[in-house]
Amino acid sequence: MTTPRRIGCCITAHGFGHATRAAAVMEALGRRLPVDCTIVTAAPAQLFAESLSAPHTVHSMVVDIGLVQRDGHSLQVQVPEHGAGILWVDGKVERLLAAGSYAFWKFNRNVVVELVDLRLQAVEVSGQEILTKDKVSLRINLTAAVFYNAYRNLQFTAHATPALTRYLTGESRYAWLGGRT
Repeated sequence: MTTPRRIGCCITAHGFGHATRAAAVMEALGRRLPVDCTIVTAAPAQLFAESLSAPHTVHSMVVDIGLVQRDGHSLQVQVPEHGAGILWVDGKVERLLAAGSYAFWKFNRNVVVELVDLRLQAVEVSGQEILTKDKVSLRINLTAAVFYNAYRNLQFTAHATPALTRYLTGESRYAWLGGRT
Protein backbone atom coordinates (compact mmCIF):
# COMPACT_ATOMS: atom_id res chain seq x y z
CA MET A 1 0.00 0.00 0.00
CA THR A 2 1.29 3.46 -0.86
CA THR A 3 1.80 6.17 1.71
CA PRO A 4 -1.09 8.65 1.69
CA ARG A 5 -0.37 12.12 0.36
CA ARG A 6 -0.80 14.86 2.93
CA ILE A 7 -3.08 17.70 1.90
CA GLY A 8 -3.40 20.91 3.91
CA CYS A 9 -6.48 23.05 3.45
CA CYS A 10 -7.26 26.41 5.12
CA ILE A 11 -10.95 27.25 4.74
CA THR A 12 -12.83 30.44 5.55
CA ALA A 13 -15.85 30.01 7.81
CA HIS A 14 -18.03 32.68 6.16
CA GLY A 15 -21.08 30.48 5.81
CA PHE A 16 -20.56 26.83 4.95
CA GLY A 17 -20.26 27.10 1.16
CA HIS A 18 -16.47 27.22 1.18
CA ALA A 19 -16.24 24.31 3.62
CA THR A 20 -18.68 22.03 1.77
CA ARG A 21 -17.00 22.75 -1.57
CA ALA A 22 -13.52 22.06 -0.16
CA ALA A 23 -14.81 18.85 1.45
CA ALA A 24 -16.21 17.73 -1.92
CA VAL A 25 -12.84 18.37 -3.61
CA MET A 26 -10.95 16.48 -0.87
CA GLU A 27 -13.46 13.60 -1.12
CA ALA A 28 -12.96 13.42 -4.91
CA LEU A 29 -9.17 13.37 -4.41
CA GLY A 30 -9.56 10.64 -1.80
CA ARG A 31 -11.39 8.45 -4.31
CA ARG A 32 -8.50 8.75 -6.79
CA LEU A 33 -5.49 8.33 -4.51
CA PRO A 34 -4.76 7.79 -0.83
CA VAL A 35 -4.82 11.14 1.01
CA ASP A 36 -4.61 12.36 4.60
CA CYS A 37 -6.21 15.81 4.91
CA THR A 38 -5.31 18.45 7.51
CA ILE A 39 -8.05 21.07 7.63
CA VAL A 40 -7.69 24.44 9.36
CA THR A 41 -10.98 26.30 9.73
CA ALA A 42 -13.48 27.83 12.14
CA ALA A 43 -16.26 25.80 10.47
CA PRO A 44 -17.67 22.95 12.60
CA ALA A 45 -15.64 19.72 12.48
CA GLN A 46 -18.91 17.77 12.25
CA LEU A 47 -19.41 19.15 8.74
CA PHE A 48 -16.28 17.33 7.57
CA ALA A 49 -17.02 14.17 9.57
CA GLU A 50 -20.34 13.83 7.72
CA SER A 51 -19.09 14.57 4.22
CA LEU A 52 -15.47 13.37 4.09
CA SER A 53 -14.61 9.67 4.18
CA ALA A 54 -10.86 10.19 3.63
CA PRO A 55 -8.70 10.34 6.78
CA HIS A 56 -8.63 13.90 8.05
CA THR A 57 -7.80 16.10 11.03
CA VAL A 58 -9.63 19.36 11.74
CA HIS A 59 -7.88 22.17 13.61
CA SER A 60 -10.24 24.89 14.82
CA MET A 61 -8.72 28.26 13.92
CA VAL A 62 -9.86 31.44 12.18
CA VAL A 63 -7.88 31.72 8.96
CA ASP A 64 -9.60 34.64 7.25
CA ILE A 65 -7.05 37.09 5.92
CA GLY A 66 -6.94 39.57 3.10
CA LEU A 67 -9.97 41.36 1.72
CA VAL A 68 -13.11 42.00 3.75
CA GLN A 69 -16.13 43.73 2.24
CA ARG A 70 -18.69 44.77 4.85
CA ASP A 71 -20.98 46.55 2.38
CA GLY A 72 -21.17 47.52 -1.29
CA HIS A 73 -19.77 51.02 -0.78
CA SER A 74 -16.45 50.37 0.92
CA LEU A 75 -13.53 47.97 0.74
CA GLN A 76 -11.45 47.06 3.77
CA VAL A 77 -8.04 45.46 3.24
CA GLN A 78 -5.53 43.83 5.58
CA VAL A 79 -2.08 43.68 3.99
CA PRO A 80 0.04 41.08 5.85
CA GLU A 81 3.56 41.77 7.19
CA HIS A 82 5.13 39.61 4.48
CA GLY A 83 3.25 41.27 1.64
CA ALA A 84 2.30 44.42 -0.18
CA GLY A 85 -0.86 45.62 -1.83
CA ILE A 86 -1.39 47.28 -5.19
CA LEU A 87 -4.36 49.67 -5.19
CA TRP A 88 -6.17 49.83 -8.54
CA VAL A 89 -8.81 52.53 -9.07
CA ASP A 90 -10.84 52.32 -12.29
CA GLY A 91 -8.23 50.01 -13.85
CA LYS A 92 -5.22 52.21 -13.11
CA VAL A 93 -2.57 51.76 -10.44
CA GLU A 94 -3.14 54.36 -7.74
CA ARG A 95 -0.43 53.48 -5.20
CA LEU A 96 1.35 50.73 -3.27
CA LEU A 97 0.15 49.63 0.16
CA ALA A 98 2.61 48.58 2.85
CA ALA A 99 1.65 46.13 5.63
CA GLY A 100 -1.35 47.34 7.62
CA SER A 101 -5.12 47.93 7.51
CA TYR A 102 -6.80 50.11 4.88
CA ALA A 103 -10.32 51.15 3.91
CA PHE A 104 -11.48 52.70 0.62
CA TRP A 105 -14.77 54.13 -0.62
CA LYS A 106 -16.00 52.46 -3.79
CA PHE A 107 -18.83 54.87 -4.61
CA ASN A 108 -18.98 55.51 -8.36
CA ARG A 109 -15.62 53.84 -9.05
CA ASN A 110 -14.08 50.39 -9.31
CA VAL A 111 -11.59 49.80 -6.46
CA VAL A 112 -9.50 46.62 -6.34
CA VAL A 113 -6.52 45.68 -4.17
CA GLU A 114 -4.18 42.91 -5.32
CA LEU A 115 -2.14 41.31 -2.56
CA VAL A 116 1.45 40.35 -3.44
CA ASP A 117 3.33 37.83 -1.30
CA LEU A 118 6.91 39.11 -0.96
CA ARG A 119 8.33 35.95 0.64
CA LEU A 120 10.69 33.66 -1.24
CA GLN A 121 8.62 31.17 -3.25
CA ALA A 122 9.63 27.96 -4.96
CA VAL A 123 8.46 27.00 -8.44
CA GLU A 124 9.27 23.43 -9.43
CA VAL A 125 8.94 21.61 -12.73
CA SER A 126 9.78 17.94 -12.37
CA GLY A 127 10.30 15.04 -14.74
CA GLN A 128 10.35 16.70 -18.14
CA GLU A 129 11.45 14.38 -20.96
CA ILE A 130 13.38 16.13 -23.73
CA LEU A 131 14.88 14.60 -26.89
CA THR A 132 18.13 16.17 -28.14
CA LYS A 133 19.10 16.67 -31.80
CA ASP A 134 21.12 13.45 -31.70
CA LYS A 135 18.12 11.50 -30.32
CA VAL A 136 19.34 11.26 -26.70
CA SER A 137 16.57 11.38 -24.13
CA LEU A 138 17.11 13.71 -21.16
CA ARG A 139 15.00 13.90 -18.01
CA ILE A 140 15.12 17.43 -16.58
CA ASN A 141 14.01 18.74 -13.18
CA LEU A 142 13.88 22.51 -12.70
CA THR A 143 13.62 24.37 -9.42
CA ALA A 144 13.47 28.16 -9.24
CA ALA A 145 13.37 30.35 -6.16
CA VAL A 146 11.43 33.53 -6.84
CA PHE A 147 10.68 36.63 -4.81
CA TYR A 148 8.95 39.81 -5.85
CA ASN A 149 11.04 42.92 -5.85
CA ALA A 150 9.41 44.14 -9.04
CA TYR A 151 6.24 45.11 -7.14
CA ARG A 152 7.90 48.52 -6.69
CA ASN A 153 7.37 49.07 -10.39
CA LEU A 154 3.71 50.10 -10.43
CA GLN A 155 3.06 48.26 -13.70
CA PHE A 156 3.68 44.91 -11.96
CA THR A 157 0.62 42.97 -10.80
CA ALA A 158 0.04 40.00 -8.54
CA HIS A 159 -0.60 37.75 -11.56
CA ALA A 160 3.12 37.02 -11.95
CA THR A 161 3.19 33.62 -10.21
CA PRO A 162 0.85 31.86 -12.68
CA ALA A 163 2.63 33.58 -15.58
CA LEU A 164 6.04 32.52 -14.26
CA THR A 165 4.84 28.94 -13.82
CA ARG A 166 3.49 28.89 -17.40
CA TYR A 167 6.79 30.32 -18.61
CA LEU A 168 8.87 27.72 -16.78
CA THR A 169 6.66 24.84 -17.92
CA GLY A 170 6.11 26.08 -21.47
CA GLU A 171 8.12 26.46 -24.61
CA SER A 172 10.89 28.42 -22.90
CA ARG A 173 12.48 25.30 -21.39
CA TYR A 174 12.78 23.78 -24.86
CA ALA A 175 14.33 26.94 -26.25
CA TRP A 176 16.76 27.07 -23.32
CA LEU A 177 17.77 23.42 -23.68
CA GLY A 178 17.74 23.49 -27.50
CA GLY A 179 20.89 25.59 -27.66
CA ARG A 180 22.68 23.30 -25.21
CA THR A 181 22.26 19.86 -26.83
